Amino acid sequence: LLLGLAGCRLPPWQEKSRPEDEIARRDRERRGGNIRLPDLLPRGVDVFVSGGESVTIRATVRNQGQAATGPFDVVVDFSAAFPVMRQTIQTLAAGADERVEMGQILVPFSHRPITHHLSIRVDPGGRGRGQVIEADETNNTKADSVTIF
Repeated sequence: LLLGLAGCRLPPWQEKSRPEDEIARRDRERRGGNIRLPDLLPRGVDVFVSGGESVTIRATVRNQGQAATGPFDVVVDFSAAFPVMRQTIQTLAAGADERVEMGQILVPFSHRPITHHLSIRVDPGGRGRGQVIEADETNNTKADSVTIF
Protein backbone atom coordinates (compact mmCIF):
# COMPACT_ATOMS: atom_id res chain seq x y z
CA LEU A 1 0.00 0.00 0.00
CA LEU A 2 1.43 3.39 -1.08
CA LEU A 3 0.20 6.61 0.43
CA GLY A 4 0.90 10.03 -1.07
CA LEU A 5 2.13 12.76 1.24
CA ALA A 6 1.22 16.34 0.48
CA GLY A 7 4.23 18.57 -0.13
CA CYS A 8 6.73 15.70 -0.59
CA ARG A 9 8.99 15.66 -3.63
CA LEU A 10 10.36 12.72 -5.54
CA PRO A 11 14.10 12.18 -5.52
CA PRO A 12 15.74 13.97 -8.52
CA TRP A 13 16.38 10.71 -10.39
CA GLN A 14 12.64 9.92 -10.34
CA GLU A 15 11.40 13.34 -11.45
CA LYS A 16 10.57 13.71 -15.13
CA SER A 17 11.77 16.92 -16.73
CA ARG A 18 10.10 18.68 -19.62
CA PRO A 19 12.18 20.26 -22.43
CA GLU A 20 11.30 23.77 -21.21
CA ASP A 21 12.56 22.81 -17.72
CA GLU A 22 15.93 21.84 -19.25
CA ILE A 23 16.19 25.16 -21.11
CA ALA A 24 15.30 27.10 -17.95
CA ARG A 25 17.86 25.08 -15.95
CA ARG A 26 20.62 25.86 -18.48
CA ASP A 27 19.73 29.56 -18.48
CA ARG A 28 19.89 29.62 -14.66
CA GLU A 29 23.29 27.89 -14.75
CA ARG A 30 24.59 30.39 -17.30
CA ARG A 31 23.49 33.38 -15.22
CA GLY A 32 24.61 31.81 -11.94
CA GLY A 33 28.10 30.87 -13.06
CA ASN A 34 27.63 27.10 -12.78
CA ILE A 35 28.37 26.70 -16.46
CA ARG A 36 28.51 23.17 -17.82
CA LEU A 37 27.78 24.03 -21.42
CA PRO A 38 29.46 23.27 -24.74
CA ASP A 39 31.33 26.07 -26.53
CA LEU A 40 31.89 25.52 -30.26
CA LEU A 41 34.83 27.22 -31.94
CA PRO A 42 35.92 27.09 -35.59
CA ARG A 43 39.62 26.20 -35.61
CA GLY A 44 40.31 26.58 -39.32
CA VAL A 45 39.75 25.54 -42.89
CA ASP A 46 42.18 23.47 -44.96
CA VAL A 47 42.10 23.95 -48.72
CA PHE A 48 43.74 21.31 -50.93
CA VAL A 49 44.23 21.91 -54.65
CA SER A 50 44.55 18.81 -56.80
CA GLY A 51 44.53 18.39 -60.55
CA GLY A 52 44.70 22.12 -61.25
CA GLU A 53 41.02 23.03 -60.74
CA SER A 54 39.63 20.65 -58.10
CA VAL A 55 39.67 22.11 -54.58
CA THR A 56 38.87 20.02 -51.47
CA ILE A 57 37.79 21.88 -48.36
CA ARG A 58 38.01 20.55 -44.79
CA ALA A 59 36.94 22.42 -41.68
CA THR A 60 38.10 21.78 -38.10
CA VAL A 61 35.78 22.49 -35.17
CA ARG A 62 36.57 22.36 -31.44
CA ASN A 63 34.25 22.07 -28.46
CA GLN A 64 36.13 24.04 -25.81
CA GLY A 65 33.20 23.86 -23.40
CA GLN A 66 32.53 21.54 -20.48
CA ALA A 67 29.70 19.47 -21.97
CA ALA A 68 29.06 17.46 -25.12
CA THR A 69 26.89 18.88 -27.89
CA GLY A 70 23.86 17.61 -29.71
CA PRO A 71 23.70 17.90 -33.51
CA PHE A 72 24.84 21.14 -35.13
CA ASP A 73 25.78 22.43 -38.58
CA VAL A 74 29.12 23.57 -39.95
CA VAL A 75 28.92 26.04 -42.86
CA VAL A 76 31.75 27.15 -45.15
CA ASP A 77 31.40 30.06 -47.59
CA PHE A 78 34.17 29.93 -50.20
CA SER A 79 34.01 33.21 -52.14
CA ALA A 80 30.73 34.59 -53.43
CA ALA A 81 30.88 32.67 -56.72
CA PHE A 82 30.53 29.22 -55.10
CA PRO A 83 27.65 27.54 -53.30
CA VAL A 84 27.64 27.40 -49.51
CA MET A 85 28.83 24.06 -48.13
CA ARG A 86 27.02 22.60 -45.11
CA GLN A 87 27.63 19.47 -43.04
CA THR A 88 26.04 18.26 -39.80
CA ILE A 89 28.03 16.92 -36.85
CA GLN A 90 25.89 14.66 -34.64
CA THR A 91 27.81 15.18 -31.39
CA LEU A 92 31.13 16.56 -30.20
CA ALA A 93 32.53 15.72 -26.77
CA ALA A 94 33.88 18.40 -24.43
CA GLY A 95 37.49 19.24 -25.33
CA ALA A 96 37.34 17.35 -28.64
CA ASP A 97 38.16 18.43 -32.21
CA GLU A 98 36.36 17.22 -35.32
CA ARG A 99 37.63 17.52 -38.89
CA VAL A 100 34.78 17.72 -41.39
CA GLU A 101 35.10 16.98 -45.11
CA MET A 102 33.05 19.82 -46.59
CA GLY A 103 33.34 18.76 -50.22
CA GLN A 104 34.99 19.65 -53.50
CA ILE A 105 34.52 22.59 -55.82
CA LEU A 106 35.95 23.38 -59.23
CA VAL A 107 37.91 26.63 -59.39
CA PRO A 108 38.50 27.85 -62.94
CA PHE A 109 42.14 27.82 -64.03
CA SER A 110 43.88 31.19 -64.07
CA HIS A 111 47.33 32.24 -65.26
CA ARG A 112 47.72 34.48 -62.22
CA PRO A 113 47.22 33.86 -58.49
CA ILE A 114 43.70 34.52 -57.22
CA THR A 115 42.83 35.19 -53.58
CA HIS A 116 39.54 33.73 -52.36
CA HIS A 117 37.89 34.83 -49.12
CA LEU A 118 36.24 32.20 -47.01
CA SER A 119 34.47 31.90 -43.71
CA ILE A 120 33.53 29.03 -41.43
CA ARG A 121 30.50 29.20 -39.15
CA VAL A 122 29.66 26.56 -36.57
CA ASP A 123 26.17 26.22 -35.17
CA PRO A 124 24.85 29.14 -37.24
CA GLY A 125 21.51 30.60 -36.34
CA GLY A 126 19.57 33.80 -36.06
CA ARG A 127 20.44 36.31 -33.32
CA GLY A 128 23.57 34.39 -32.34
CA ARG A 129 21.58 31.32 -31.40
CA GLY A 130 22.02 28.07 -33.28
CA GLN A 131 20.95 24.55 -32.48
CA VAL A 132 23.24 24.23 -29.42
CA ILE A 133 22.97 26.36 -26.28
CA GLU A 134 26.58 27.42 -25.67
CA ALA A 135 28.63 29.14 -23.00
CA ASP A 136 29.71 31.72 -25.61
CA GLU A 137 27.53 32.32 -28.68
CA THR A 138 29.84 35.04 -30.07
CA ASN A 139 32.85 32.94 -31.16
CA ASN A 140 31.25 30.77 -33.84
CA THR A 141 32.67 32.45 -36.95
CA LYS A 142 36.16 32.65 -38.43
CA ALA A 143 37.17 34.38 -41.66
CA ASP A 144 40.31 33.80 -43.71
CA SER A 145 41.63 33.97 -47.24
CA VAL A 146 43.51 31.57 -49.48
CA THR A 147 45.51 32.27 -52.62
CA ILE A 148 45.41 29.65 -55.35
CA PHE A 149 48.28 29.67 -57.84
